[in-house]
Amino acid sequence: MANFMHEFDRLSRQAFKQGRALKEKDLPPAFKQAIVQGIADYQEILIERARPKVKINLAILDQIRSDAAETKESLLTEEERQLEAEEAEKITSESNKQVSESSAAEEKMTKDIDETAASGLGLDENEEQLLLALFSGQPYQDFLRQRHLLLSVVVDQINEKIFDEIGDAVIDCDGQKAEIVEDYRSDLADLLGIEEK
Repeated sequence: MANFMHEFDRLSRQAFKQGRALKEKDLPPAFKQAIVQGIADYQEILIERARPKVKINLAILDQIRSDAAETKESLLTEEERQLEAEEAEKITSESNKQVSESSAAEEKMTKDIDETAASGLGLDENEEQLLLALFSGQPYQDFLRQRHLLLSVVVDQINEKIFDEIGDAVIDCDGQKAEIVEDYRSDLADLLGIEEK
């Protein structure tokens, strides 16, 4: 115990650069390591305490934002107000247009696959839509993102379900993009009742 306390004193003086240096005493390495680690942890606590603390009152922030909005509104000219209103209307209409285009594309994708053939293979709606998108060259990333699906997982499921019919994987996927294997494209189209354009 005396050696432990001596080493603690010696290493503390060394770390904090205080007092005169002491001679090293014999102590098991695990004990020395524990002392060094304890001193290092304590130094980190001291550094953290020394950092200036910034306190943010969120209630005041809300008031500042509200005041800033009122000030901005009072400084706007009639022309600037009209431009802001037009910009907001334009953004809303573009957003609505994208949503309707996305819905229309999804609707078209589901209609193009022969439902009887697809259900006979055990394909679900997501797998059918990805297959059709690959056939028609349509983008499928947004569709997957909206439904929180991973491309590689859906591709694996399709390949597994169609393997018995074709005898091989029909879609190549590198995790980022997928494409139908050209050698099996016509067989797959016949199997699913898809009319290629």
